[in-house]
Amino acid sequence: MHYLRHRANYNLWKRLVWWTPATIIMIISLHFAFSKEFAPDDMRILVGYVMILGIFAVPKIIFSVCSFLGWRHCVYHKTPHNWGSIIGILLSVVSVIMIVYGFTIGPRKLKVVNVEIPIKGLPQSFNGLRIVLFSDAHINSFHNIMEDCLVRDIDTISTLKPDIICFAGDLQNIKPSELYRYKNLLSRIAKNTNVPVYSILGNHDYSMYQTGTPQEKASNET
Repeated sequence: MHYLRHRANYNLWKRLVWWTPATIIMIISLHFAFSKEFAPDDMRILVGYVMILGIFAVPKIIFSVCSFLGWRHCVYHKTPHNWGSIIGILLSVVSVIMIVYGFTIGPRKLKVVNVEIPIKGLPQSFNGLRIVLFSDAHINSFHNIMEDCLVRDIDTISTLKPDIICFAGDLQNIKPSELYRYKNLLSRIAKNTNVPVYSILGNHDYSMYQTGTPQEKASNET
């Protein structure tokens, strides 16, 4: 506001362009804050909200901080040009590019990392044992958005020809019902490889993010 009120051409429509996204974000934020379940069944809603937050709110914060620091520098050193505003604009543009990339191209990338672990005294029968470790699938995040990527990831696990498959938690976002639609797809991991699959619960697999009675939460954890 300090920056804009000193602009001679800060007219009504520019005020609307500046404040409308913030108003929309505030309304949606309040809606999520008072919702029974923060994460909706259709993750496109939450992903769209976070993306809007990143495109409109984050750049404003970056610009405001840089502009404020530049303004204080001008006041302290008695210089007329606030280079903080220029730096803030450049960093804001970079942040928007990073956020758009992170929501569109980034999640679709798959990288298989091969790690050789030397163990002194390992029995010969275990030499060359191939373990596939994966975690934090958050399966419902793929629903209606990137289901093709989920299929690709599961098929990739099979093609690695593992001897053991280990899942390190966070298979779901909030509740087990998110996984029902993917039951057949997930079962392909064991069927296609015919190797043992071991799994542990992550923080999202417990009932800490779910509302319900103690009995319902205990049932979901089993």
